[in-house]
Amino acid sequence: MAVKPLRGALVDFGGCVPPQPTPTHAAEVGIADTADNADHLRAAVAAKGAPAVIPSNPSRSRRLPLDRHLYRERHLVECCIGKLKPFRRVATRHEKTARSDRAVVTIAATILWLRWVSTRPTTTVAGFA
Repeated sequence: MAVKPLRGALVDFGGCVPPQPTPTHAAEVGIADTADNADHLRAAVAAKGAPAVIPSNPSRSRRLPLDRHLYRERHLVECCIGKLKPFRRVATRHEKTARSDRAVVTIAATILWLRWVSTRPTTTVAGFA
């Protein structure tokens, strides 16, 4: 998975725009919410050589196909973002460069992972403690 800061990271809200500059790798799939169901966004995802997994807006006259399995994967990403938000530095985007922002997110994700590992119930094998 690649995380690329959008224009919205530079201003309060810049809307959903394709990331600039263009990434050097091809996207495997573009997953977005119903609110991002615009033809120009679908075209930008298709230009990267990836299928757009975006549910059709109810106001759209013709429903477009949707891979529900891939769309469910989006839920995992949203849960991760929700868990990262309590880290104030991540939520308020204090970092000035994408490199330092990525480092802060990596540290926060590592802390979350360590918490998860330390609170998992341990399983014991018969005869071993």
